[in-house]
Amino acid sequence: MDIQRVETLSSLIRQWVSETEGRFTTREIDSDLGIETREGKGLRRAVIKQLCDKGTIRRLPNAIGVYRRVDADIKLLNWRIADPSKIIKLKFTFGIEEYVEIYPKNIIIIGGSKDAGKTAYVLNLIALNMYEFDIWYFSSESGDLELKKRLLRFQQEGIVGLDQWRFNAVERSRDFADIIKPNAVNIIDYLEIYENFYEIGGLINDIYEQLRDGIAIIVLQKNPGLELPLGKGRGLEKARLYLAMDPGELTIRVAKNRARDTVNPMGKKFTYKLIQGAKFIET
Repeated sequence: MDIQRVETLSSLIRQWVSETEGRFTTREIDSDLGIETREGKGLRRAVIKQLCDKGTIRRLPNAIGVYRRVDADIKLLNWRIADPSKIIKLKFTFGIEEYVEIYPKNIIIIGGSKDAGKTAYVLNLIALNMYEFDIWYFSSESGDLELKKRLLRFQQEGIVGLDQWRFNAVERSRDFADIIKPNAVNIIDYLEIYENFYEIGGLINDIYEQLRDGIAIIVLQKNPGLELPLGKGRGLEKARLYLAMDPGELTIRVAKNRARDTVNPMGKKFTYKLIQGAKFIET
């Protein structure tokens, strides 16, 4: 392995480790970075040993090839003065709020396959909440005219008149953490990533770090029929709520804060028809 390849792979391994949270395995590193050769795995072992020696990561006892990143930073929680009224009473299509509670700094992930109605879902969410919250909609796909045409469908379906919308629309496709509104409802439609899918966890964590009393709703692409979005578990590390969408079907896959202790909404499905890319009818 030439020197340039060694330096490049070493840098990629260090970056991968720096962007992960919780436990990780050397097998995950090899899979994500495409490390298959004996030389590559030998280099990976050497880099991992260096990171262990520096105290950057630690190997989990009684587990072969399992590590975690060391995080020495602390943030004291003022739980004694926490205000229960700060629950964010967000409304969702299909009444998801009956099953989960949303708190400040929460990350909500909507993973959807092609033509599942992801944009229609978040625009309906805006329509349901725009008079109660400061909402910022960051679109990576729609320009001025295309967004207006989409909103006209809501008027045609009798949902919202064109002059009744109250939200801020921004065209944006990258570096969302730089423009997140800390105390608002931020909707990112969608978070694009085309390679190195393991990096998605770091991108979402950067967004999370910018939040104070606000939340972020992040739309991710998902392959048809699969439970997880692109990036797999990396995309869900910060998610307090994850909704998986396929055409005609929405499923609650992650619900960290149950609205009722006696009701577990995990796996609950809602089937629907989507009319004109605007109106959801539960079937």
